[in-house]
Amino acid sequence: MSEITNVGVNIAEKSAVIWNVANHLFGYFKPHEYGLVILPMTVVKRFRDYLAGFSGNVQDVLSKFDFDNVIKRMVESNTLYLVIKEFNSAKGYLGPDKISAVDCGYIFEDLVRRFNESYGEEAGAHFTSRDIIYLMTDLLLTDTRFNGETITVYENCTTSLIRVAAA
Repeated sequence: MSEITNVGVNIAEKSAVIWNVANHLFGYFKPHEYGLVILPMTVVKRFRDYLAGFSGNVQDVLSKFDFDNVIKRMVESNTLYLVIKEFNSAKGYLGPDKISAVDCGYIFEDLVRRFNESYGEEAGAHFTSRDIIYLMTDLLLTDTRFNGETITVYENCTTSLIRVAAA
């Protein structure tokens, strides 16, 4: 169980391995479309059963990936096997027994940044970095007394909720 909560896997190395999977898509997908394959595969490969356990709201977000159509395109271009093979390699392994949820989040954020920068967009336009979230939470809750409670903070940029509990 301690491996699951272990933070600090070489995020840059893991992210680079996943980023290089896009080489198999060259010629079949446009460079700005690589993220349509790689980002959902990162999530799906991480924990398919886990994803099915999310609420309807989260399922709605996942459906926005339109991954079924992306899979059809990969089948038509004979790239599905190559991509799955790379994600199933030892280097591409993202299982929760080896990579914490926090590290997986950092890997995903790095991939979003790389894909957005590869076609001239800034990653900050699509997600709020964890450093900013931590700073914002600290500032908002500086004088808060928890009294054993959990407090929920709404982060407007990415429309997400941050739950903070007493240490």
